Amino acid sequence: MGLFVFDFCTMSSNPDHSNVIEDRKEIKMRGLYARLVITCAIVIIWTTVLMTGPQSEYGLEIWLDSRQSQVLDLDIPVYLISNGEPSALLSRTEGGALTPVQRFKLPRDIEHLNITWRAPAGFQYEFEELTSSDHVLMRAPTVNILKRGMIPTQPNVLKIGFPCSGETSGIGYGKVVLRLSRLPNTIEIAPGYDVQKELGLAFEIEKDCRKSCHPPCQHEGICDDWGVCICPEGYYGPLCEQVFCQPKCHNGGTCFTPGICVCPTGFNGAYCQKAMCTGNCNGRGTCIGHEKCYCRKGWSGQDCLIQCERRGSFEKNPTGERF
Repeated sequence: MGLFVFDFCTMSSNPDHSNVIEDRKEIKMRGLYARLVITCAIVIIWTTVLMTGPQSEYGLEIWLDSRQSQVLDLDIPVYLISNGEPSALLSRTEGGALTPVQRFKLPRDIEHLNITWRAPAGFQYEFEELTSSDHVLMRAPTVNILKRGMIPTQPNVLKIGFPCSGETSGIGYGKVVLRLSRLPNTIEIAPGYDVQKELGLAFEIEKDCRKSCHPPCQHEGICDDWGVCICPEGYYGPLCEQVFCQPKCHNGGTCFTPGICVCPTGFNGAYCQKAMCTGNCNGRGTCIGHEKCYCRKGWSGQDCLIQCERRGSFEKNPTGERF
């Protein structure tokens, strides 16, 4: 025991040994910090796995986000397929054929319906039908992807367009039928899931189409049901391409926007009604044109600087009379 105490005291009194102890403490603290970081990372990864769940057939989801649901005046959000189960209110299967049950009304100014979807790896899709009830009113629906392919494993937007033809006005209908299936032996099947069950969705879109104006109306003009531009205040013409100023612009001024004139050199004012003369005719006359003065009695010259010596020998006024 005495040897132990002696060594301890000797070590404590040695400055170099004190530094070694401090270094060991710092190394120990770094080790604890590293273990803490690793533990936190493991907890985060494990929590993520628990929240996402296993990649099974029940992970197939297709839905309308809150913005799209508001466009269609629906509750938000709306799941067309949730955990592999199609909405009973959307479509039904009759003899192997998907029949639409739901018809959505798409506002006139909305061209596309955005649908979000995702599925475990191994799911494929195929658009079985993209049709229009009347091609004179509405073209066939369009999609921003191939007609057949694999469903993305991460949330992605499927954009389906319902373009009006613009040839006439009326109510058009578009039909979408989408088949969904899995490739054999590619994913784990959840217990109790019927692998023979038909998967897919079918729905219709109703849209109020209007005849288009060709070329389109300018300056925010509105094309009516007959293909005629209804112009906003201050514009006129077949395409609302002409600008109107009241009063009209004077002295060769150009109406730029409603009520605003662009004046030529030598004129100003709201409607270019005021002529401009250097020196303002020196206070001895009225400016009646660009650098042209109508001088008072007794004065003459371009800028009214010449004093008349006798009556009637100089400038004429605009009426042709001498003064």
